[in-house]
Amino acid sequence: MPNNKSQADATRHDRMITLTVRRSHLFGVLGFVLGVLSQCPFCQQHHRMLPALLDQYGDQVQYVVRNFPISSIHPHAMKAAEAAECALDQDLFWPYRDKLFAAETLDQDNLIEIANELDMDKEKFETCLTSGVKTDVVNRDLTDGVRYGVTGTPSFFINGNPVEGALTLDAFAYAITNAIDEQ
Repeated sequence: MPNNKSQADATRHDRMITLTVRRSHLFGVLGFVLGVLSQCPFCQQHHRMLPALLDQYGDQVQYVVRNFPISSIHPHAMKAAEAAECALDQDLFWPYRDKLFAAETLDQDNLIEIANELDMDKEKFETCLTSGVKTDVVNRDLTDGVRYGVTGTPSFFINGNPVEGALTLDAFAYAITNAIDEQ
């Protein structure tokens, strides 16, 4: 079951990064995987295989989502990340995120429509989205990502080791299994 706490500090040790999670979108029990995602085709590919990874590793893995919108490539990514943060306020981050990845367009009208589909408090969601109250949260995630060395999405940290790009399910499973075995 998801736990919604975030804000991480990072210390770099060579290529390994030590992450202390204080506020994030967590799923799982132990700290192995940090995903930095934006609305991109490669992130969508990862999103489709995520259930299989979580099924395979269950409570051996902690999956953390951080925002890393690349607006130069995906013009609606920033507002979509803010919308997901607004959904968090109504305890609907994970279902909202699922719908974001399924959506064909992410303009503001569609972001609001997704919230309506999830029976969110429409006024609360729209006020949150249009006020820019979540901009700082998303920008902190983006700044943290840059500090961790993230240059694109999807990017992950498995036991503090950076893993970049759209991996296959087998490659991800191999990396996670090795991290668990090293514990």
